[in-house]
Amino acid sequence: MIATPSGSFTAASSDIRRVVPLASVPWVIATHEQLLALPLDSRAGFVLSLIDSRCTVEMILDIAGLPEDEAIGILDNLRELGAIELNDAEGASHR
Repeated sequence: MIATPSGSFTAASSDIRRVVPLASVPWVIATHEQLLALPLDSRAGFVLSLIDSRCTVEMILDIAGLPEDEAIGILDNLRELGAIELNDAEGASHR
């Protein structure tokens, strides 16, 4: 954890990588209607638009052009909201 000027703590990059494995492949599991009902900002919508069920998290990070910890945080939030699931190389799901 890293202390911010306001005194709160944020996850360091090494901490956030454990939350979302870079080799996992995100899949959108929510319907279009469910996605519209989620509290997503434009950055989350952009990252969501990059999920094609083939690209790994690492590939999405490269394409997104966002700071790594921010993009991983968005993916983790999308997973927590039930919009996506992460599949490992063997196809096992991590919700």
